Amino acid sequence: MLIAGVDEVGRGAIAGPMTAACVVLETGDRISVDDSKNMTAHQREHHFDYVKEKAYDWSIVHVNPREIDNNGWQESNKKILEKAVKELETTPDRIIVDGNIKLDLDIECRNVKKADSKYLVVGAASILAKVSRDRLMCIHKEAHKYKWGSNKGYFTPEHKELLAKHGASTFHRKSCSPVREVLE
Repeated sequence: MLIAGVDEVGRGAIAGPMTAACVVLETGDRISVDDSKNMTAHQREHHFDYVKEKAYDWSIVHVNPREIDNNGWQESNKKILEKAVKELETTPDRIIVDGNIKLDLDIECRNVKKADSKYLVVGAASILAKVSRDRLMCIHKEAHKYKWGSNKGYFTPEHKELLAKHGASTFHRKSCSPVREVLE
């Protein structure tokens, strides 16, 4: 039986993409991972290639800030989770979804709160999503100006100061209230 886990990161950020990953394991496969939130950046980086190597199949997808602004974060979240599943080369028998977003797929989906800390396959997906998004934030042309290497596009006091100082970039989500306030 092929079990998929799907998770996203970046939903609560004010800059950068929302990223989702889907990982497929065969029933009985064991990989040594944890929820990405319980790991250091170094540990996540170390496990990134390990997960891709050990998984039966995997995918990583992004939705850009403009799409999030146009569709809203909830619809963007649903679409990106569905897209991560559709990008797989195989069709899993069951999907475990972190959270309560109901997916419109022709596959059995099980929604589980905090699934990334309860199911290895979802924890593995959380690692792929987190590392991929963090890497994108660090290489963006304005990463240094907004300190995205440390805040990853989330609304921190430092990011707030830099947003007020420099204004919004093309990578900021204009629909987020802190960004709207600066633009007004």
